[in-house]
Amino acid sequence: MTSHPAFERIAGTWSGSGFGEYPTIDDFEYREETEFRDIGKPFLVYSQRTWSPDGKPMHVETGYLRFIGDSAEFTIAQPTGQTELLEGRLDATDERIVVQLTGQVLNTSTAKKRRGDQTPLRLRRQRPGRQLLYGRRRLRDDPSPNRAAHAQPAGAGWSAARLTPRSDR
Repeated sequence: MTSHPAFERIAGTWSGSGFGEYPTIDDFEYREETEFRDIGKPFLVYSQRTWSPDGKPMHVETGYLRFIGDSAEFTIAQPTGQTELLEGRLDATDERIVVQLTGQVLNTSTAKKRRGDQTPLRLRRQRPGRQLLYGRRRLRDDPSPNRAAHAQPAGAGWSAARLTPRSDR
């Protein structure tokens, strides 16, 4: 199988800073490194790591991103016993790529449970400036996809990072 044409615009290692806010913990800043690796299959291999500003490890996850026409699927696994199964749309033009996904969080019996099961994720890459904008929201008790796109429900959490290529390709 051949790779999707959008892969070359997302593939690579991206790094930068982010900020997060969740109702159960203090607001936080972090450093992030995200890699989308093209291995010649019809998906990209995804890995993401974050650190506190003073270098302490914070979070890690891995998965697969797949484009089928203008649809997108993203499967993410975390070592804490959670997986995210996300589906949505790919909007690719000459100037930008936007991937908007919504899905479910599945937990093992020992994982810390999250309230609600919607996890909107937005990935945006604009050619000028070579930046990848990565943001996700954790929603509570509201299955409406319109609410995710337009407003934050009370008690929701979010994190967002602005990433640039680790080295210019």
